[in-house]
This record gives sequence, C-alpha cells and structure tokens, in this order.
Amino acid sequence: MIEPDPDTLLVGVADSLEQTVLPDLASGPLRRQVREAIRVIRRVALVLDRIAPALHEDIADIEGTLATILAQGEGGPVWPDLR
Repeated sequence: MIEPDPDTLLVGVADSLEQTVLPDLASGPLRRQVREAIRVIRRVALVLDRIAPALHEDIADIEGTLATILAQGEGGPVWPDLR
C-alpha cells in the first residue's frame, strides 16, 4: 500500500499551493488558474477512492485488448474490427 495514500498526497499538494504559491500571486488570470487547479485537485482527492475501481477495470480491459492484438502476431490484423 502507498503511504501516504493518494488522496492525502493530493490534499497536501493543494494545501501547499494554497499556502505557499497563491499568496505570492497578484490578482489576475494566473492567480485564478492556480486557484482553479487547487479546487480541481481537492475534488479529485474527494472522489479518488470511488473512481479507483473503475480505473482498475479500464486498465484490465485495455490490457486484454492489447493482449488480443499482440496474440494475432505477424500477418494478422493490427487492430481488431471494432465496428
């Protein structure tokens, strides 16, 4: 298991940006972008435990698709017909 867990790491990144970077930025587009990035990081941290299983399923599906493609070997189609 990764320690600290990914959501804790993300919250730490957001906290660090908020405490050390944001105060040094003047009002304007750059400050708004950093503030929005912090908001996005915090939102991802909140839902990471719920989306991780779906990501694992997607990765397994991609692995299976690639294994099928590679198993066709030379002379076979490069990509399966997905129609």
